[in-house]
Amino acid sequence: MIADDSPVNQTVYAFILEKAEHEVLLADNGVEAWQQLQEDIVDLLITDISMPEMDGPALLGHIRQSASLEGLPVVMLTGIGADDKRLQSLAVDADALLTKPTSSWELLSTVEGLLVRRS
Repeated sequence: MIADDSPVNQTVYAFILEKAEHEVLLADNGVEAWQQLQEDIVDLLITDISMPEMDGPALLGHIRQSASLEGLPVVMLTGIGADDKRLQSLAVDADALLTKPTSSWELLSTVEGLLVRRS
């Protein structure tokens, strides 16, 4: 699943993942992603840190507190510089942190690595 309020980012990341034969669900914000996570089986979540209604860190908090989702791998995306201490603290419970724009290679290697670890 990809949770990002940017339709452009959703399209680009979904294209990369679908080309690698991954099925992709899309959510426009954290609230929508949280609702979909209650209904669908998801193997991994890619979420933007900054989104309206519910941001990535709040969504991650809900996931880590959920007995059924606590082990879900989460990749956080940000447009903020990766050296920002505040950013690192927001993503502390995430499995990976990528800075946008990210390369297709970096996105795929991160996703595939987390999926292999989970299985």
